[in-house]
Amino acid sequence: RYVLGVKITPTPSAEAIAGVLRMAMTDKTDLSRMVGAETAWSARVKPDLASMDNGGPMLSDHFITGAQSIGVTVVRQPAGDPARRPFIERLFGIIGPLITHFLDGRTFASVEEKGDYNAEAHASVFMDEFARIIIFAICDIYHRTRHSGLGGNTPHNEWVEATGSIEIKYPPSQLRMIAAFGYPTTATIQKDGIVVCGVTFRDERLNALRRRIGQKPIDVMYDPMYARHVLVKAKDETEYFAVENVLGLDHTVSFHEWLAVLKEERDEMIRFMPKIAWE
Repeated sequence: RYVLGVKITPTPSAEAIAGVLRMAMTDKTDLSRMVGAETAWSARVKPDLASMDNGGPMLSDHFITGAQSIGVTVVRQPAGDPARRPFIERLFGIIGPLITHFLDGRTFASVEEKGDYNAEAHASVFMDEFARIIIFAICDIYHRTRHSGLGGNTPHNEWVEATGSIEIKYPPSQLRMIAAFGYPTTATIQKDGIVVCGVTFRDERLNALRRRIGQKPIDVMYDPMYARHVLVKAKDETEYFAVENVLGLDHTVSFHEWLAVLKEERDEMIRFMPKIAWE
């Protein structure tokens, strides 16, 4: 009953699905601390099997191939049969009411209950705020609530106790997950390195490659959920090697977060430019 990963996204995508599987294999303590939760979200494990429904993003070759490459078998359950997915359906039924009754923009449990209430007109939180609420509810409420399916134990305590006596399969390395769930692109090597999604990457091995082939495009593999490293190789090579960013971004930072920071800084500069020009 322990929640290993969750993604809040406006539209389903293969990237979001891969992100959930990636979260299941990642220590999320920093994330739980960021939202102010007292219970660390530290559990991680490599699953042997991922049970999915039949949504388009879950059928994508990108996701299925990536999962299979690290030894995760993807199983699709029949559509229209929620009994095949009892744990996740029960989770929605528990966490939803825990938080939605505090939100004016909720859509209620049914059309009858909603009536003519205009939920969109009463929307009161941004998506990132909603994501923080969900994560807090998982860590400090759901994981700490006694569960009849666990003999009255809490999911958090059950996980801690079980992993103390049962050997679990630890996930592949972050670099291995870039190879599994990353996206290909190209970048031209400059004297300062390469730039991917606004982040500069450089090391001596990359410099040596530039000296060999010059300032030419090379193949790059990047994972949107992990901005610390990218994998690169020359067009005439078959094996990638890892290059670390020069900005000091650690394993907890995603490219999405970095791009959001850049956008905020640009917006702030634009907001003050007229005032500076006038002064």
